[in-house]
Amino acid sequence: MGSNRASRRCLLLFAFLLLIVALTFAAGGSVLAAPATIYVNAAAAGADTGTSWADAYQDLQDALATAASGDQIWVATGTYWPTPGTDRTVSFELKSEVALYGGFPASGDPEWVDRDWVANETILSGDLVTEGDTSDNSYRVVVCVNHTGAVLDGFTITGGNADGPLTLSPPSPAPVDRYDCGAGVYSEGNATFRHLVIESNQTRTGTDNADSRLGGGGMMLYYSTAVLDDVTFRNNSVTRVSPLSATGCGGGLLIAGAFAPALHLVTFANNQAEGHGGGLYVRDGSAVLDDVVFEENRATHGGGIYFYTGGATVKNAVFKNNEAVSQGGAIKVDGQNVSDTTTLANCLFAGNYCSENSVTLGGALNVAAYNVEVSNSTFTQNSAYAGGAVAVLPDHDPHLTLTNSILLGKHRDNSHP
Repeated sequence: MGSNRASRRCLLLFAFLLLIVALTFAAGGSVLAAPATIYVNAAAAGADTGTSWADAYQDLQDALATAASGDQIWVATGTYWPTPGTDRTVSFELKSEVALYGGFPASGDPEWVDRDWVANETILSGDLVTEGDTSDNSYRVVVCVNHTGAVLDGFTITGGNADGPLTLSPPSPAPVDRYDCGAGVYSEGNATFRHLVIESNQTRTGTDNADSRLGGGGMMLYYSTAVLDDVTFRNNSVTRVSPLSATGCGGGLLIAGAFAPALHLVTFANNQAEGHGGGLYVRDGSAVLDDVVFEENRATHGGGIYFYTGGATVKNAVFKNNEAVSQGGAIKVDGQNVSDTTTLANCLFAGNYCSENSVTLGGALNVAAYNVEVSNSTFTQNSAYAGGAVAVLPDHDPHLTLTNSILLGKHRDNSHP
């Protein structure tokens, strides 16, 4: 009996040693470390190691360089730039399973409960050299490519200027390899963006292939299943080199690719696109929008939103005082896929308009594609030359269904606020 017990103890000890060896090799020769909290404070004056608030990194890039999967980066209020130099191609690059949290006070030894991203604004700025001169700004402020599970929470992202070299002949490089889209944030994958203000970023697009996947003054999501929660897009813009180009889309946000990002508690205010979708442009994919606001956005078509070839669901939304030069003051739905369905439920359309003096269509909603279903919604004080509230065009045999919805106020003239 004693010999058997000794043998079992030896076997257990041997198994335990094998486990330690396996973990050591899995960690590249060192024992796996527990997730860490890394501290960043631009005003810190300690050892600059990131191990505490007293010794916090002053540069956010140092924290990103050392962070590993599972780590959190806590960032104190202040302004942080992608580079202290002049290289416009440098961005803050998110990492897989690493969470960045802004909004901590810059003094004392704050805990999680002290975090307030409104009172303690934490700015990621692309304004690198001369303040107010966008010609030397970062092409993109934040980038997330080939990373999963990244989190960006509690920041203001501003000053991106994606006016990079234009590709004028095919084949066009992938969007990630060019600098004329996604000035504030460019993302592929499944990152989470929460408690953000994305403002005063701008993108300039070229003419190659009339590629309307390009744009995104504030943000571009490309083949992404990102989650946006409590995000404000404000005063972002996208321009285009040629007025005949189909580029220049998504003043606030551009979504491209056959995936379905989710937007919750997102506000689009005063964004502009010389092409389509002053607030939001969606192409070749879909999106789910819940509790969203579009106010005072502007574009040639689709002042608030332009949906192209991809179904979408919008519910509990407010569209107010958005402007299209030609069609769809609040929303334009277009495309060529017979299976697409766009659903609008519990929406308010108020004061949206088309601003040209003739042949403007759909002050609130312009339908030129398949299967648009509107329910429990109110249209009031929208205006256009024709179809002040809703215009249905025969472009691609569209089908519009309105259920339990109300049309009020002026709808047939071209006057607007």
